[in-house]
Amino acid sequence: MSADPKRLEWIDAVKGASILLIVFYHTIIFCLDEQFLGDLYSHRILVILATVLVPLRVPLFFLVSGFLAASAIDRKSWGSVFHGRIANISWIYLVWFILQWITALLVFHLGNPDIMPRDPAFNLATLTHDFLTGESATWYLYALVLYFIFSKIIHHSKIILVGLAVVASIYADTFIESWNLRSIGQNIIFFVAGYAFKEQINSRFKAFSTPRFLATTLISLLLLGLASKFSLMRAPGFRMVLAFMMIFAAIDLLSLLSRYFKMTLLKRIGQNTLPVYVIHFILIQIIIQLIDTLNVYEPVGEQGVLGEAIIIILPFLLTALISIMCLTLHKWLMSGPGSILFTLPHRPSTGKLPARE
Repeated sequence: MSADPKRLEWIDAVKGASILLIVFYHTIIFCLDEQFLGDLYSHRILVILATVLVPLRVPLFFLVSGFLAASAIDRKSWGSVFHGRIANISWIYLVWFILQWITALLVFHLGNPDIMPRDPAFNLATLTHDFLTGESATWYLYALVLYFIFSKIIHHSKIILVGLAVVASIYADTFIESWNLRSIGQNIIFFVAGYAFKEQINSRFKAFSTPRFLATTLISLLLLGLASKFSLMRAPGFRMVLAFMMIFAAIDLLSLLSRYFKMTLLKRIGQNTLPVYVIHFILIQIIIQLIDTLNVYEPVGEQGVLGEAIIIILPFLLTALISIMCLTLHKWLMSGPGSILFTLPHRPSTGKLPARE
């Protein structure tokens, strides 16, 4: 990390914004029932908003991850990297993969399986396949390990590294149909860019730039318009260029906001993205079932303007509630044995043999 405290605040704000965008997207896609809300203007607006944010939310997350991983990739030994990062992230992926699978099984058998985001694996072969291919709500952790190893292997030649990442991103975007493998391939360029161009990002984005912000915003809007009119999202390299434009605009926007607001809560969330990421999807699965049990949406859809207002506000409230619940659960778990869910357990070593009784 940079020693500049202002720089650290900038990173935390971006991380906080990116994880909130992920939670916000999932609340719109999974918590709003299209069967009852599909005819509401508010629902249509939220779906459009969620779609527009797709090129930004995850790429921004990975770019910051690569940025923060740069010193470890360049300077630390493989042994240090393995024990300090790779093993720990792999452990967290394993633990939360299992917890999310157990939650999905319980919801499937105790709730309404028809409204689940995705059915759980029902046999060992499918479960193993999902784990080994990152087909999980925790796929970000799976991808992070792969990206880190890939970057570490080729870090002596950043030109080759970036070139391979660009090819992988374009190929995945164009030819791979499986959502998880396509996402892993698409997003490697953003992690690699954050790592390989850390110094350039540091120097160019030290302060808000009005010309750059206006240019990247206008280009983003233009590309979004073209994508909507001509269905260009799967065109080779189109999504990648759009994502970078949106990322640059978002970073500048947060730099501008930091001039006038402390954004303490956003930065706190940015310092604790891991618990929000791994816990939020479990909470969303439970919330979906509660909404269905209480039959919330059918009467809301009949309330006219009031119903429209409720639906437009609901995802924002759910995002805030889920994020607070994630941070609260994390704090409670970390105060006891639950810390094992977020940190690879290490056997204490004293250098002495245990005493004989």
